[in-house]
Amino acid sequence: MAFRENITELVNANSFGLTAIHNSWERVSLSHIGTVTNGYAFKSKFFNNEGVGLPIIRIRDVLKGRTSTYYSGEVPEGYLVVNDDLLIGMDGDFNTCKWSSGSALLNQRVCKIDITSSKLYDRQFLFYALPGYLELINEHTSATTVKHLSSKTLEELPVPLPPLNEQNRIANKLDSLLAKVDASQQHLEKIPTILKRFRQSVLAAATSGELTKEWRSEQKEPLENYSKEHEITEYDDQTLEQLPTSWNFIPFYKAADIESNLVDPKLTPEAIHIAPNHLESNTGRIIKRVTVQDDGVKSAKHKFYQGQIIYSKIRPYLNKVCFADVEGVCSADMYPIKANIETKYLLYYMLSEKFVYWATQQQGRVVLPKINQKALNKIPVPTPSIREQQEIVRRVESLFAKADEVEKLYFDAKKRVDRLTQSILAKAFRGELVPQDTNDEPAAELLKHIQSEREQQAKNSAKPKRKPKAKPKEKTFTVNVVESIPEVEAVFTTLIDKSETSMKLEELPDNYLQTLLTDFDGQTQAGNLWKRSNLSIDDFYAKLKKEMQTGKIIDDKSSFNDPELRVLKLAI
Repeated sequence: MAFRENITELVNANSFGLTAIHNSWERVSLSHIGTVTNGYAFKSKFFNNEGVGLPIIRIRDVLKGRTSTYYSGEVPEGYLVVNDDLLIGMDGDFNTCKWSSGSALLNQRVCKIDITSSKLYDRQFLFYALPGYLELINEHTSATTVKHLSSKTLEELPVPLPPLNEQNRIANKLDSLLAKVDASQQHLEKIPTILKRFRQSVLAAATSGELTKEWRSEQKEPLENYSKEHEITEYDDQTLEQLPTSWNFIPFYKAADIESNLVDPKLTPEAIHIAPNHLESNTGRIIKRVTVQDDGVKSAKHKFYQGQIIYSKIRPYLNKVCFADVEGVCSADMYPIKANIETKYLLYYMLSEKFVYWATQQQGRVVLPKINQKALNKIPVPTPSIREQQEIVRRVESLFAKADEVEKLYFDAKKRVDRLTQSILAKAFRGELVPQDTNDEPAAELLKHIQSEREQQAKNSAKPKRKPKAKPKEKTFTVNVVESIPEVEAVFTTLIDKSETSMKLEELPDNYLQTLLTDFDGQTQAGNLWKRSNLSIDDFYAKLKKEMQTGKIIDDKSSFNDPELRVLKLAI
């Protein structure tokens, strides 16, 4: 559904948000300082990723600020984007960017803002102001599928108008401050990767004997390992790595029992239900706790008990496994596992990269990878004595607790930094970021200059243009060809007549507009289709009505207020 509110009223009602301005400033419609150019519906059949032709900006590229798509077809004039052009995605979240990736074509559903009053309005200041308005519009736009933004709404945006020198000072200050914010965000974004590597390093050390190497040397009593009788030295015809003296590999089926206990979940609607999507990859965390009733569970599920391990056999590379701190039922795509060794030691081993690698190597199926019980039971488990397993669990939990503390600090810092950008922008547009200068020309005077420039542009565009001198007709064509061959002359006249008049409704085939829609990849605005149809506006809508009655064309009437901007689609 398109944006339907009066944008000026909405901005005024939202005076405490990002759109608030200093009381000494003015507001001016975006159309008074710039022009909005909508993108062109380039044919997707000429799109490529091989670098053939010109780069083309699609709506998904606005957020990234770069494109990897090229266009190799014919290029109409007026749809070229250059560095520093302001771009807005007209669908979805209405993302914006200042383009900096070189010349490129402007595709449909993306528009660019040209600052025509460049001497009276700072382009960079507008770049910082726009996202606040687009966010406000986005919040007040309802949609069941994709939100749409019209160029008319953009043209009516009442953007802030401080004195020109103040615009420059604000833009320069924002450049400096937001660059520091961006640098902070980049540093923060490295922390999740560092924490993931840290946890995996801990698990690798824990399940190879390195984590407790000194601890073993300090033990006065021998470490009894009762699993020696089940020791294996090979796996998949490969010799297993060397372990500490008191350790050995045993097959998974000796370390644990995979228990299958299918039950009817409808008998226990209040029981906890765990499915693969309720677990976080690589961490052992349950990220969502729901009951059987909440999840609408109907088919048979496995019963699990407190103290067991729950392992997702689907897509083993996702590494979804957890410790059950309560009893309940789990998806049939998961294995309840009862450990015969220290349960949490086995859990940490199953979270390790070594176990995930072996499980992934044994997965079956191509479309939906899955590890079966037979393959799981063969996987080697490095096993120390029970005492050492318990010490490993204690140390891993201590180190993971420290990692959790760092992770909490990271999330808190990230929230603060994310809010910092909004806070800085709000402060800037309230006139509090840089000091006012009494020597600046008042905003009211600047508004008069902009209005005067606008009026002058309107007068210039209204002046009749001199008709270019008619070129002398080429005698070769008119005399030697047309006059000497009556048949060619008749065809030539017919073509001229058709080019200067609209096509006749009764002469058109039944699927005329459907065929034209295929040139727009099956979807475009009504105004675009009308221009392509070469019909009068009345004939166009009469023809459209007939073809819609067949169900072959769908009219998305909710997409825009303006009938010519409604989106027409070919029925699938």
